[in-house]
Amino acid sequence: MSAKAMAWAKSQKTGSPTLKFVLVALAFHADEAGKFAEPQRVLVKATELTERTVRKALQRLEAGGFLRRVPQYGSCGSRGPDVIWLRMRREGCA
Repeated sequence: MSAKAMAWAKSQKTGSPTLKFVLVALAFHADEAGKFAEPQRVLVKATELTERTVRKALQRLEAGGFLRRVPQYGSCGSRGPDVIWLRMRREGCA
């Protein structure tokens, strides 16, 4: 858990309690650099939201500039969980 990521997530205005909850859950599981490299099921379990709700929340948080997702692929080209980076230093923010 990163205290810096948690403080950042708590200070954000997402416009939605669901988005805020998913953002805080991400921050809770992120490292000091704001990197979350776990499967989405970790967020589903942590928030008790459905997989679809978490997936949509991640899409909206990415569109809102709160995070960046980087797809990961195995050696055989199979898709793995995205690495999610919290954008703790967004443009226009101090």
